Amino acid sequence: MSKVSGVVHVAISAEGVTVGVFGDTAEVPEPINVGTYGSLHDLPGWAQERIAVLMMTNPDKVDIIKGIGVRTGDNTFWLHD
Repeated sequence: MSKVSGVVHVAISAEGVTVGVFGDTAEVPEPINVGTYGSLHDLPGWAQERIAVLMMTNPDKVDIIKGIGVRTGDNTFWLHD
């Protein structure tokens, strides 16, 4: 997976997937835009891959996975180095 210099916040809701970007994400293979996506399938592949890994973690226990990110709730993810 590629390196992300900043942090990407992803929140999944019935209305869609909201993305916020903090810092520089210039090194990702596919750009990610701030705003709302219709579904997870609309996110760039690298973000989908990281969220898939984080979905296997317990949302009640904060486990930071180096090179992937952290899951901080049932539908809240922070993607980072």
